[in-house]
Amino acid sequence: MRRVYKDIKLYFLAGLLPAAILLLGACTDDRAVEERERITDQQLALLVDFERKVTLVQQAIKSGILTRDSDYLIVAANISLDAYDLLDQIEEIFPESEELTSSYQDYFSKLVTIITLFYENRLERGRASLMELEESHTFIQGKLRAITQTATGDGCVPCFGD
Repeated sequence: MRRVYKDIKLYFLAGLLPAAILLLGACTDDRAVEERERITDQQLALLVDFERKVTLVQQAIKSGILTRDSDYLIVAANISLDAYDLLDQIEEIFPESEELTSSYQDYFSKLVTIITLFYENRLERGRASLMELEESHTFIQGKLRAITQTATGDGCVPCFGD
């Protein structure tokens, strides 16, 4: 009887060992998935912050034009510098973001053109440039969506222009 008990104990332990290994492996996999998701959240936060800064620059420029207060233009310049810093970080993380910097430079140059046109009272051309600016902003949002889609596989980030 003792021999049977010893055999059952041995079989039980032999079955328990693989189960424990599987359980530990599953826990490790869950931690790795959580780590990847956390990194992805941080990366997506950079993209969201960049989009927010692009919008803030545009709002500051428009406020400066409407009020004819140059303080808004200084605010826009400072926010734009922050946006360029974010672009540097984004380019390090997302290799597919190469065109984002040139798109933002184009966007910002249109903002400067708009300021000049409105301060020179060339309102008709300034309004047309504002429409071009909206197209550039939409283009940047499309680039951000493409980067997000590549990084996450779905590209569904509701804050980009929604």
